[in-house]
Amino acid sequence: MKKIFFLLVIATSYNISAQNTSGEWFDAGYAKYQNGNYAGAVADYTQCLKLAPDDDAAYYNRGLANYYSGNYEPAVSDFNKVIQLKTGDYQAYYWKGYVLVDLQKYDEAIAAYTSAIYYNPDYQSAYAERGYTKYAMAKYSESVPDFQKAIQLDNTDIDAHYNLGLAYMNLGRNDEALVEFKTT
Repeated sequence: MKKIFFLLVIATSYNISAQNTSGEWFDAGYAKYQNGNYAGAVADYTQCLKLAPDDDAAYYNRGLANYYSGNYEPAVSDFNKVIQLKTGDYQAYYWKGYVLVDLQKYDEAIAAYTSAIYYNPDYQSAYAERGYTKYAMAKYSESVPDFQKAIQLDNTDIDAHYNLGLAYMNLGRNDEALVEFKTT
């Protein structure tokens, strides 16, 4: 009888402990991410998600760790899961777009940045990156309004000024390009 009771206590303790470990796995993943151990972070966030499959923050952080590990397709999947769990997460749309650019899926990236902007119309980085993506596709005239909006939201963004200058230069608008280049 003592043996059965002891095993029951151990089994109960294990179940209680397992319920609390998703946070511990999350914290361990975060610490590894902060230290640049992205593969370790991915592994820890994966353990967290086994215990808490609806943890949008764990998917988001694993998406970042996957991205910085060069695992682009899994990163996109993680950001898609965040979007599924937390509609309107503009940062998940932004990072999805960022990863899609590295995969050279430019149209999908533009759609992701557009969704980020839809959910946060003042998200300066999304305008800048959408402009950059259009620029990379040689859609110079389409990139101009995005760079202009990015600059309107943050006039100190030197990259947005520089990229706007490049877009102007490719459009033959050299005087306007020069103004932007002088800003940088």
